[in-house]
Formats: sequence, structure tokens, C-alpha cells
Amino acid sequence: MTEQVDDLENRGRRCNVRIIGLPEDTEGSNPVRFFEKWIPDYLQVDTKAGKLKLERAHRSLAPKPAQGGRPRPVIIRFHNFQDKQRVMTAATKLFTLNSKQTSSSRDADAPKISFFNDYSAAVVQKRRAFNEVKTRLRELQMEYALLYPATLSVKVGRARKKFVSPEEDGYSKPLPVEVALQILANKGPRVQEIIQLLDWQVEPDYYFMVLERPMPCQSLRDLRKINGNTWTKDGLSEECCHFICCCLLNDLNQRIELEKLSLHDWFMIAGKE
Repeated sequence: MTEQVDDLENRGRRCNVRIIGLPEDTEGSNPVRFFEKWIPDYLQVDTKAGKLKLERAHRSLAPKPAQGGRPRPVIIRFHNFQDKQRVMTAATKLFTLNSKQTSSSRDADAPKISFFNDYSAAVVQKRRAFNEVKTRLRELQMEYALLYPATLSVKVGRARKKFVSPEEDGYSKPLPVEVALQILANKGPRVQEIIQLLDWQVEPDYYFMVLERPMPCQSLRDLRKINGNTWTKDGLSEECCHFICCCLLNDLNQRIELEKLSLHDWFMIAGKE
């Protein structure tokens, strides 16, 4: 019953958009009239007569912040769902463009304004759980999308993989680059069960491999204690390359130039039945 009620609530919000970061009182005394003109101008959206048709526009019901405080979100309800979708598409393009600009080319004094779909509190909480993962994906310049209600779709090599939770089968969150050290710590007769090749891609200048760890490995902290923190980064990189090439390549006769081997430093964990 709770899920059905939540679904109905989100259906009722499908024409809504939340605007975050717009300074207080920017909209004046007539928010609807202001945003009908401001949104297409800010996002450069083509409209009839230069404005959109809105049903309502208002700040959230939270108390007004003190001078210099974080502005309250603005909730906009569009008359047409198609207009709302056009606005969200334009907002995504603007965000992508701004993220590619260098800090020197941005206006440091300009407010950072963001557009989001308006979801129920339950859906917002589920989607917020992926924030840390999304930050890491952006740092690695990996293509991803957070689908409704809360499913992360990530492009890995030539395929797309979907995750309904930032944690898979009770294990930890996405592994850091130090997964190579954990592989070294657990090499032995069962190493084929510890790691497996998910994807293999040959690029002009390097080889691209995506690995999966289906069972727990020794922690990096324990591994460093055992080895007395004596490993060098270059030495580990070379040893990892040799080790992975020997264990994972289906065609062991294929020659791999180690200097062209690139291990992607973002991994998702999946359970193994």
C-alpha cells in the first residue's frame, strides 16, 4: 500500500520541476509571470511568444533563510508535460557545458542554479544514496544515468550495466583503484574465483579491461601491514599487469604490451550464486 501511495504521489508531480540555488526574492511578487519568461531565457529554450505556460510557481514552505543563507528551492508546475521535458533536456545540456568549462572561464560570482525533477521524499532518499557513486563517476568521466525511480545505469566498455543499490549483495561500495593490491594479496589457486573479466576492449592506444570481484578479498589495510608498506606504485602496477594478463586472457597466445594496458579505476561488485 505504501508503494502504491508513493507511486500516485510521484505521478502527481510529473509536471513539476525544482530549481535549486536561485537567490531569494529574485522572482519578485509574481513568481509565475517571472518564471514563464526567465526559464526560456536562462536555458535558451524556444517558445511561443517567448514564454512558457505555468500553472504555479512558489518557494518551498521552509522558513525564509537569513541574509546570505542558502535559498529555498523553487517548485514549478508546468501546464504541459512536453514543455517540462524540453526544459529538463535544456538544463542537462547547460549543466554538461558548464562542467566542461575551466574554473578560470566561469563567473565566480554567478549563483550555481540547478534543475531537478520533483520526486516524493521516499524516492529522493533512494536516489540520494547514489550521490557518492555519481561523484566518483564524474571524476572518472564515465557516462551514467540515474533512471526513475532509483536505478543507476553505467556505460562500462561497450555495454550498460544497471544497479538498483549502491551496495550489491551485502558487499562494500564501488572499489577504489587499490583493488589491484587486493588482487595481489589473494593470488593463489583460487584466484580465478576471486576475479573475472567482464569486458574487454581494444583502443588505438591502450587496452581496456573491466573486472568483477564476486567474493570478499583481504582488506587493503591488512595487506599493507603484511608487506610493511614497502611496495612502490610502479612495481605494483607492473606486477598487477603480469598477473592479470596470465590469469584472465582467454587467448593466452595474444601478445599484450604492458605499457598499453589500462586498468579502469572504477569497479562495481556483484554477488556470485
